[in-house]
Amino acid sequence: MKKIVLGVISTAIIVSSLLGIAIIAFGIWNELTARVLGTTAVLFGYSILGLGCFSIFERAGKRIISEIGIIICLLSCIWGVLNIWVIDSSTFFSSFNWKIIFSSIFLSIAAAHICLMLLIEETENSVVNIFKYLTISAVLIFTINIVLATILDTSILPWQMCVILLIVSVMGTIVTPVMYKATGGNKQQKEVPQPQPEMNKYDKLYQLKKLLDSCAITQEEYVTEKEKILNEGE
Repeated sequence: MKKIVLGVISTAIIVSSLLGIAIIAFGIWNELTARVLGTTAVLFGYSILGLGCFSIFERAGKRIISEIGIIICLLSCIWGVLNIWVIDSSTFFSSFNWKIIFSSIFLSIAAAHICLMLLIEETENSVVNIFKYLTISAVLIFTINIVLATILDTSILPWQMCVILLIVSVMGTIVTPVMYKATGGNKQQKEVPQPQPEMNKYDKLYQLKKLLDSCAITQEEYVTEKEKILNEGE
């Protein structure tokens, strides 16, 4: 699944980029090439956002969030392409259509933003965790307000609150990963158990003698295990 999704997104970006380069390089300007360039921009933009959403696809407990983000980006991309190739000009310039376009752009950006923030793992530093979820909450509330304001033609929150949410989102996006790195990241992930060196027969005999001296094993058990160790490798 991972290879398929990444392959599709990578192919869309490469093909779109090559088409755009070819059109600009050869100076082919007409209605068709304008639509191709528009499609290139739409595919390129939503592919980048889709990659952001896909970044946590294989993280435990976060896959559903990634899937929702990918679906939002996919539907938004399809709607954008339909506007370029299928929808007529009267519908394209209608208020309803632009509300959908504007809302889908904000939802896709927010989905990618949240997924990228969730790349930061939980740490022992509660300040980092607070900043992470504060940023995610600010992005989510700000986006919901923008979408509802677009649909209803009026903001649910006062403009001062919108500005505060925007500032918190930007601040948290910059500060959280910096603090995460500065505090050592997820220490639990960094503590990789080191493989223990294999004991030779003399080390095993020493450990076995200690067990006998501490009465952890009997003399008979000691003799039996000692013979096994001495016969190893023969």
